[in-house]
Amino acid sequence: RGLVGSEMCIRDRYIMDPYKLTRILTDEQRHLLLDMYHAGEHKYATQDYNLHDCTKVHITAEQQQSSAFKDLDAFAASHEGVGTAYSHYFLHYGRDGFTKSHSDNDDDIGLTIVTLLETTPVLKGGETIVTLPYDGPANNDGYVKGNRTNESSDTRCVFRVVPMEEGDSISYNRSLMHAVSQVQEGHRIVCVSWYRTDDV
Repeated sequence: RGLVGSEMCIRDRYIMDPYKLTRILTDEQRHLLLDMYHAGEHKYATQDYNLHDCTKVHITAEQQQSSAFKDLDAFAASHEGVGTAYSHYFLHYGRDGFTKSHSDNDDDIGLTIVTLLETTPVLKGGETIVTLPYDGPANNDGYVKGNRTNESSDTRCVFRVVPMEEGDSISYNRSLMHAVSQVQEGHRIVCVSWYRTDDV
């Protein structure tokens, strides 16, 4: 399906600004979501699509009426071309848990928000990683050996660790390649929110 109208504007804007790190929720709302996580039904997944060795907790329609989800919804709605909530769930990454590098490249998805709710004081691994396009060398004085990366079919080859603190949210559109590195020690808990495109 080709990109037309406002969808093209969204894609173009996110190419320039592929992700945003911000604080959407208050600390009180973060603790409210942690309470929901602990009270929910925990299902361990050896693999759930791109998730590996994680525990998933689904969020009920009643829980989605809380102020935390209303604020997440309002943030999503402030983006052109983004519609209503598609899905919310919690993830617990314990030892060996990780997310394979992928994009949420689905015509239904317009925006993803991942909110870091909790980490252990000592966390090894579990970093949020994004893969960004390579636009070419910053300094043209160096030599080039082999095929130039920015001439390949997919220039997304720059791996960047996005430092996140408890309460931070990272938002991105469906084309951004992203991952979570394997946890070696400790754990992290996140809330994942997917939002539809406004034409779905």
